[in-house]
Amino acid sequence: MWHSPSKAIDKPQGIARKLAGVQNKALRKVSGAYKATPIPRLEIETLVPPLNHYLDRLTANYLSRTRDSAVSREIREACETITSRLWRRGRGRPRGPADPTPRQVLELWADRWRTEGEALPPVGAPDGSTEKKKKLKGNAVALWRMWNAYIKTLLNRHYYCTPLTLELFGLSIHDNLRKAESSVLVQFRTGVNGLGDTLSRLRVPGATERCRCGTGKETTAHFLLWCQEQEPRRQELRDLFRGRPLNIQRLLDGDIVGKACRWIIKSGRLMQFTLAGSLLYS
Repeated sequence: MWHSPSKAIDKPQGIARKLAGVQNKALRKVSGAYKATPIPRLEIETLVPPLNHYLDRLTANYLSRTRDSAVSREIREACETITSRLWRRGRGRPRGPADPTPRQVLELWADRWRTEGEALPPVGAPDGSTEKKKKLKGNAVALWRMWNAYIKTLLNRHYYCTPLTLELFGLSIHDNLRKAESSVLVQFRTGVNGLGDTLSRLRVPGATERCRCGTGKETTAHFLLWCQEQEPRRQELRDLFRGRPLNIQRLLDGDIVGKACRWIIKSGRLMQFTLAGSLLYS
């Protein structure tokens, strides 16, 4: 009723623009992410689509659902009756085709939105996946592919530690994690956390990008793989890889994310998780 369909894939308009700010605050609270985390990246991590895309889908669903309803047929018949009566009163037929009604304009938009979205390449799960067919039905397919097309227009920032890609079952990596562990995982996957590289980039007073071990910038990869201060504890991570080289992708996106998150919190490097660490692991 109140949403105006988006004219651009990346720009909400009308009330949706104001509501997007509210949704962004909620996503930060749910995920435990820093305020500086880019919103498109946060939407990927929480698997919550941009608000304008979600509202576009609701509008398209409504138009598709009500197009052939009894009420819509009755309205169309009433309009045709009024039109024919006006013609009989001597006003004559229009010389050219009549301008489309606001409802017809919206229905044309809904058809175009669905067909353009479904024509985009599939994403997130192998073709033919029965789980995908159960999860993505109707206009959800168009929404999913539109969202992925929008993601492909984004800048892949150098500090991101996992790819900018949609995964249909991406939230499964948070299964069996506590709140603090999930927050650490989101912060390290997005590369916006309490390490020196992030704090220096955000211009926090007194922060330096140099790691305390003195061997390089304190980035997420440096902390997990090379920091000399953490070297005595790193054997715990190596044991998880069973002789293979440490890999940041598997640490933050594989089957050992829970143990990796616990290793990060127990390091004591992130002061905001000191209390959570003592409560969870003491």
